[in-house]
This record gives sequence, structure tokens and C-alpha cells, in this order.
Amino acid sequence: MSADRDLAEAIHNALSSAKSIDHALDLWHEGRGLLTEYDRFNLLLPVLARSVIEEVLARRQSEAARTGPWGEP
Repeated sequence: MSADRDLAEAIHNALSSAKSIDHALDLWHEGRGLLTEYDRFNLLLPVLARSVIEEVLARRQSEAARTGPWGEP
């Protein structure tokens, strides 16, 4: 359960980061004039969430590969 909580906190922190906020604003402004605010929001949320989750999981996978656990050969 602790690992799940740690993962959720890492995703939350990444989603709240300045980088993610800037990315969200860029995506938001790209759709201006083409889509309604409702449609922009519905497109923005999954794109941003997927990006953040992939970033967190990739970082954790890299850390796990670097630190082990390594068994005796």
C-alpha cells in the first residue's frame, strides 16, 4: 500500500509542477478559436495526465534499473 501511495504522491507532485502547468497552458492556448472551452478541457486533461504518468513511471523504472535489487549470479 505504501508503494501505491508513494506513486500517487509522485504523480500528484509532477502534475502540480511548474513544468506541467506551463505545458497545460500551452495546450490550452493552442486550441483557442478552434474548440470550445469545454472541448479544450476534455482534450487537455487526458493528454496532460498521460504525459505526467509516463514521466513518473519512466523515472521510477530508471531508478529501479540503476539500484537493483540484483541477485547473485
